[in-house]
Amino acid sequence: YRFTETRFTDFSPIHCIYHLFNFMAPSRFWTLLCIIITVPLGFGFKFYAGPGHSWFNLHGAGVLYEIFWCLTAFFFFHKRRHIPVIAVSVFIVTCGLEVMQLWHHPVLETIRSFRAGVWLIGNGFDWWDFPHYALGCGLGWLVLRRLSRPTHHLNSSSTHH
Repeated sequence: YRFTETRFTDFSPIHCIYHLFNFMAPSRFWTLLCIIITVPLGFGFKFYAGPGHSWFNLHGAGVLYEIFWCLTAFFFFHKRRHIPVIAVSVFIVTCGLEVMQLWHHPVLETIRSFRAGVWLIGNGFDWWDFPHYALGCGLGWLVLRRLSRPTHHLNSSSTHH
């Protein structure tokens, strides 16, 4: 049984969603699904108000921010050989954005005046963001390696050929 074939018994939600996006390679489909999961999770971390909220709001969301950008880049450059370049590039760019928070140029301040601008480029420098960015890129690298594995069928326990 190949992943792209259809059987009458395959009515799981994930399989149905896959066929809605049948034009995509399986690795791109799973990457898009991971992006769709990561975005609300990241906002959930950003606005979490329970125990440990400070870490979740400031650093946990940053880890997911890095994973999001790794996934987004991988959606467009989905070859296994691109994974190290993606992870390192995301780390360098987001560290550059962190350092830019020390600079209060009028253009940057205009961008930061919007909530989406703060979410994208931040508004306050924090040295502790760097290790969390590294953690996020490391986890992103692991996720991308997993996504880049060949997927031949939806259910690994299936023995149909």
